[in-house]
Amino acid sequence: MTPWLREIEPEPMLKINSKDAEARGISQGDYVRAYNDHGSVVLRAKVTPGIKEGVVSIPHGWNATQYKEGHAQDLTNRFMNDFCSNSAFYDFLCEVEKY
Repeated sequence: MTPWLREIEPEPMLKINSKDAEARGISQGDYVRAYNDHGSVVLRAKVTPGIKEGVVSIPHGWNATQYKEGHAQDLTNRFMNDFCSNSAFYDFLCEVEKY
C-alpha cells in the first residue's frame, strides 16, 4: 500500500453505523470481532452514520498479517456462484461484537 493511503487508513477497519455500534457498546477505534459460521476477523471499528443500519463494510486489499486476528476472507464461503461460475468473495452475513 502506498504511504499516503496509510495516512488515511493505517490499518484495516470495519465501518459500522453509529446506531448499530451503540447497540453493541462499540466506540470509535475499538477492536471488534466480525464472525459467522465460516470464521472470524478482528480489526478496528470506524463508527459512521455513512453506513446503512444493519450493514458493515470491510474494505479489501489488506494482507492477513495486517489484521489483529483472522482475515476478512475468512467470513466468505467457498462455493461457486452457479449463475456466473465465480465466487462471491464480497458479500456475506456476519455479526459484530466488541473484542
